[in-house]
Amino acid sequence: MKKSIRLAGLVVAGVAALVFSFAGTSFAKDSVASTTVAQEQTSKPEDYKYVGSDWLNTKDLFVKEGEVYLRLAPEGAMDAPGPLLLPKHLGEKYLKNPKAFSGWIVHRYVKYLQFPNLQELRFDFHDSKNRFQGTASQPYWLP
Repeated sequence: MKKSIRLAGLVVAGVAALVFSFAGTSFAKDSVASTTVAQEQTSKPEDYKYVGSDWLNTKDLFVKEGEVYLRLAPEGAMDAPGPLLLPKHLGEKYLKNPKAFSGWIVHRYVKYLQFPNLQELRFDFHDSKNRFQGTASQPYWLP
């Protein structure tokens, strides 16, 4: 049986197990048939929109002039966001033990600003136990 979930207007098909967090609380469900959350209930036009989550690839983290950055696109990519500066406490943690970031998850959000072609990108970092560790954001000019 094909399963799907609908969250804030997004549909993910083939979900066998679902783990998500809301307001700092984690939820897990073995199977989900269909869940609908109306867009009007979850956000306003000026709010951030969830665009996805990825495992944090520690190969994309690098140090430049004592600061730790996350590479958002391949080096030298045209029309792509530049590297993201990690919050100071996360940078210090990475400098002490880079392997501590293994198994981390990054949730990505976008906020459309009132200027043409300008977005604000926000990244929430969660450790391997899904505990919130910090947020970093940066503006991005669309091509």
